[in-house]
Amino acid sequence: MKSKANLNAQNILNKKFKANVKGYDCHEVDDFLDLIINDYKDFSKKIEERNEYITKLETTINDLRKTQRELELIKARYEERFGNIKSDQKVSLQNVEYIKRINILEEKLYALGVDPRKLK
Repeated sequence: MKSKANLNAQNILNKKFKANVKGYDCHEVDDFLDLIINDYKDFSKKIEERNEYITKLETTINDLRKTQRELELIKARYEERFGNIKSDQKVSLQNVEYIKRINILEEKLYALGVDPRKLK
């Protein structure tokens, strides 16, 4: 992004003043212009640093958006893959009930003197 300033450090340095009868002290003018040049250099440097920082931030934002899209796709795949787990909880409870019933029946068989492992 280009600066829209009317002057830059080089323009100020090359500025020629017209001679006047009363005129100004040229050393004073030069010192003042040196201050202005230094300010312009500092401002230009800060603008360049900020533009670089903005570019880095934009790159980071784009990378994070890309990562977010990838993670959303992965999340959708996992939700699709494991979406039935909630309904499988009922099946798990039912399986636990079946195991309890089998244990009770095995205990009754042992009480009758029959080994349930040998039954086919």
